[in-house]
Amino acid sequence: MTVLSDLRCLTCLDKTDFQARCMEMSRALSSDLELPAVTNDGNKGQYTTCYQSVSLLKRCQPSMLDRWTPGYTDGDGNCMFRAISQAVYGTQDYYMQLRVLACLEVGLHRPTYDKSSTVCHSLLSSELLLPPTFLELWTELTTPGRSCCYVALLAVSAVLQVRVFSYFPPLATFVSPLTMEMVGRDVDTRARCVAVMWSTVGDVPATGGVDINHMVSLHKRGEPVPEQQPPATVATTVSRPCDNSGRLYGM
Repeated sequence: MTVLSDLRCLTCLDKTDFQARCMEMSRALSSDLELPAVTNDGNKGQYTTCYQSVSLLKRCQPSMLDRWTPGYTDGDGNCMFRAISQAVYGTQDYYMQLRVLACLEVGLHRPTYDKSSTVCHSLLSSELLLPPTFLELWTELTTPGRSCCYVALLAVSAVLQVRVFSYFPPLATFVSPLTMEMVGRDVDTRARCVAVMWSTVGDVPATGGVDINHMVSLHKRGEPVPEQQPPATVATTVSRPCDNSGRLYGM
């Protein structure tokens, strides 16, 4: 996408010019990036059950399935934004707008998303998580089809003004620090909350490791009846979810 390429090139500018150029692009693209209003009446769209995620929950925390159904999202490297789009709007169609808007959010409010800043978001200074540098985050967000770390969820939360419940299946005996409610910049703590799950597009063995390389939407029981999809139709083309530092990513 040309817009993302243009944004990626902004790293050659100093911080002042960088923010000014992000502001110019935000104004120029405002009509193209306009999203439907976020309502508080839940997800009214249809979704398809993700069988890999169901298998993962059956292995790790079966009780989750009493309240939640994981929804299928395409594994094309944009699944974090697809999952949020599905959870908020009932369709994955707005994933690219969300990706671009997340870029602009980060660019316009750089100190919030720069772990070296004294006023960064509290989750970037947490000892339990390993946030990327600002340059790493910017490169992730501005590269179509590239997986993004948890900081991107904070940006999307701010864009949509929703709270995001992030659920990471407990593959070990401890609860992952990525199982938490993420509240982005200026989001009201009473705002609508949507849920996503870190998952996999691969097989889920009965024991042993699971490659967490995907993200799906989570739907409360009682939301519209899901369409059923056989496991064979699940996409298998994905990007690696983490780098050598162990930083976890959603796609």
